[in-house]
Amino acid sequence: MVPCTRNGASGGWGDKEKQGYFCPRGTKFPQQHPCPVGTWSSSVGGQNLSSCWACAPRFYCNSTGLRQPSGICDTGAEVCDECPPGTYCLSGEAVQPCPAGHYCLGGGVEGILPCPPGTYSPRLGLRQVEQCLICPAGFYCDDWGLFEPTGFCHSGYYCIAGTKHATQFPCPRGYYNPEPMTQSLDSCLPCPPGHYCEKERLTKVSGKCKAGWFCVSAAWNSQPFDLDNYTNANCLCPATSTGGRCQVGFYCPLGSSEPLPCPPGTFCNKSGLALPVGPCSPGYYCVGGATEARPTDVGTGNICPPGTYCVEGSGEPEMCPPGSFSSLSGLTNEASCQPCTAGFYCGEEGLRAPTGPCSQGYWCPPGQSVATALPCPSGHFCLEGSSAPEPCPSGTYQDRNKQGSCMICEAGEKNINPF
Repeated sequence: MVPCTRNGASGGWGDKEKQGYFCPRGTKFPQQHPCPVGTWSSSVGGQNLSSCWACAPRFYCNSTGLRQPSGICDTGAEVCDECPPGTYCLSGEAVQPCPAGHYCLGGGVEGILPCPPGTYSPRLGLRQVEQCLICPAGFYCDDWGLFEPTGFCHSGYYCIAGTKHATQFPCPRGYYNPEPMTQSLDSCLPCPPGHYCEKERLTKVSGKCKAGWFCVSAAWNSQPFDLDNYTNANCLCPATSTGGRCQVGFYCPLGSSEPLPCPPGTFCNKSGLALPVGPCSPGYYCVGGATEARPTDVGTGNICPPGTYCVEGSGEPEMCPPGSFSSLSGLTNEASCQPCTAGFYCGEEGLRAPTGPCSQGYWCPPGQSVATALPCPSGHFCLEGSSAPEPCPSGTYQDRNKQGSCMICEAGEKNINPF
């Protein structure tokens, strides 16, 4: 028998190495019988288990052969386990802190639990799941027991705090997101006017709105159908409208953000047009937004009024030029304007009737624009409104131009009119 006494040990064992052990009868070597878990001993020469002292309150002894307690329990604790929360113990080994990415309920390996998806922890010694850190916004944590986030949020998605996997929160249809690491739904951009985004998780727009249709904003269809009565982009009803079919009086080329009024001189007589149907009819004018080739509603056009003419595709009436007039509506060209009546003049454009008679001493053939068109020649007279000079009658004469009457010949004179 090898005694555990100070003087009875052999094989080079010192007192320190013998502490924490006892040697009953038949012991073969000094460390054959360690004090069990929950006890300790700083003495040497003990002969039975009673020489091992129970761990005192507020201390714990978590392995065998201890010469002093393993440590102090949590502040204020009267009783503690051999492995408190935040640690774990393997047989025959010292207390270990809970590893990163985990929390430990205390005790053996069965008490080591991983932080769940959507969380992580780089710290040691966590005691409960609530101590696991929430995955930060802009990142995702897709596995158990992570000590750092898995990675950045992908383009086309957004990652709020606590996101569990990369594709958990896709940008909805009608929106897109070209940037990674975005943190909220607000990071998803509405599809811009004139375009559509047809499905979730897009990183760029799907394409342009189809011809004949218009896309206001956040459209998810190339042919939106939730807005049929468009006035302007600042007045949408409902406010969430994304677009609609181009209405009558308008047209929508490929990629239109709003309906375009049919331009002056053209008409759009049905919905869903990519281009105007054609030019306004001769004799009519279309100021814009016309729904027929011969409008009469005044707001979008009308028949050409008297004093004007309208060629095909007119956006507004053209005035009959000076020297002409027209009392008729619906004229189709300038030649249709009537030359000013003989003996009268038409002094400005757009006249429905002559301005007035030709001045005395002058005469006006058809188509004149001034009251003094042609001077009355000598030997003639021209009354107001003359369409041609009148010769002086027998017994009279006129030796000057621009006169409205003839003078009487004196006795012995005779007028022989050469005309």
